Amino acid sequence: MKFWKWFFLILGPALLALFIAVMLMVAYPNALKLAAPTLCPDDKPDAFVVRYDVQTSDGTGTNFTLFCMSERGEIEEVGTWEPLLFLFLLVAAVLYSFIILLWSIRVVRRALRGGDPDPPSYGIPEPVGPRAASGAAGA
Repeated sequence: MKFWKWFFLILGPALLALFIAVMLMVAYPNALKLAAPTLCPDDKPDAFVVRYDVQTSDGTGTNFTLFCMSERGEIEEVGTWEPLLFLFLLVAAVLYSFIILLWSIRVVRRALRGGDPDPPSYGIPEPVGPRAASGAAGA
């Protein structure tokens, strides 16, 4: 049981961050501009996103590409994947920070209560009453 708990605690937020980053790019393509200060060279500080519609055998595909431009109009293509990776890392950092915050609150509350509580029962109720006492004595 512990393996799956840690597996989903680590992988779950990463998959959620990937989903949120892709949805941000699709719904609001200018979100790719968040990566511009990191990915654009110093001499090309102005960033803009260009939408390309491409005809394929399956229909129409749309690409969003980040470009950086200098004051003189020189353009450098940054691409799609690097800004999307930056957006993913940004969202993942927020999600994992939230998880660490919740975990630290839990640890502090546990310490204030006086240590580790009883081990988890995993939904199995503890026997209560005279039957539990007689069963324990007969064993």
